[in-house]
Amino acid sequence: MENRSFTFWDIDWSTIALFMGLALLGWAMIYASNYDPDSTASMLSLSTTAGKQFLFIIVSAIAAFIIFLTDPHFFKSISYLIYGVSIFLLIFVLAYGSITNGATSWINLPGGFKFQPSELTKFATCLTLATYLSSTNVSMKNSQYVLIASAIIVFPAILIVIQGDAGSALVFFSLFIVLFREGLNPMFYILAIIFVVLFILGLVYNPLSIIVLLFLVASFLLINTFKSKQIWLAIATVLTIVSYLYFEKYSNYILISTGLFLLILLLKSIRVKRDFTVFIALALIVFSGFTYSINYLFYNVLEPHQRDRINVWLMPENADPRGSYYNLRQSKLTIGSGGLTGKGYLEGEMTQGNFVPEQHTDFIF
Repeated sequence: MENRSFTFWDIDWSTIALFMGLALLGWAMIYASNYDPDSTASMLSLSTTAGKQFLFIIVSAIAAFIIFLTDPHFFKSISYLIYGVSIFLLIFVLAYGSITNGATSWINLPGGFKFQPSELTKFATCLTLATYLSSTNVSMKNSQYVLIASAIIVFPAILIVIQGDAGSALVFFSLFIVLFREGLNPMFYILAIIFVVLFILGLVYNPLSIIVLLFLVASFLLINTFKSKQIWLAIATVLTIVSYLYFEKYSNYILISTGLFLLILLLKSIRVKRDFTVFIALALIVFSGFTYSINYLFYNVLEPHQRDRINVWLMPENADPRGSYYNLRQSKLTIGSGGLTGKGYLEGEMTQGNFVPEQHTDFIF
């Protein structure tokens, strides 16, 4: 194939036009969310949130243009340097950063601007991970390479968690999807999903009920190792679970009975499929222990504002209607007042009434 240099017409202008359209639409929405009919400030005034946002759009457009003119290999060559600088800034902000909404994640700049190092780190981590994965001989079939790639993702996430910004840290774990594309064993993702589901179920329901459910799943998996009497074993397992659900007063005794039943299954099936039985037993112990530790993790590891966010999502009855649940309640009232077609641009009564703090962020939706 003939080699040719990159030209002006090789740029995907349709994608750029869509992006700029979304950016300008977002800018207009930010102005509307803070609109005050009595104010004389314009959309371009740097004293307003909309004015600062427009400045960010201009600076970003200039930066994008410079990137277009730069050889892509240049960014690959400095990826580790950018990553190192971003890690340094994450450590720096822990010592000298300002606290906003319970997180020490901002650096104050002249002119009333703030800089959040975690945003730079997202870009730096993506660039560094891409550089590492494109290196010769790197394969997700080798545990050494998996550990290094995981460290590139997890290390900045841990620093961000220490800052108190768990929401930003969760974004980094989406990069593990890239490792799946590169050939990482799917079992890692299955285990991660199981732990997330157990965490949610353990908060909403009685942990003992979740453990009984785990026993049920383990029993059926072990029943399938037998060549005969499967139906009787299955019936016995189901009767145990039904008894637990309808005779909660005796739940502890039923759980002990279920445990003994499962132990018998383990002893019998270990002769048939030893490795599989050991795996099921270990998984049951780990998952059951994690389920019992959920309440401890929730009340002793998570910060109060993190618990509030989970309560608002899963258990709103435990959230303060004048505190953590206030924003969500106001947003529902706003949607209801606007109806299907809304009040109209710059006509939002709830917006102009300043009913929620920081309404130029997620409240725009």
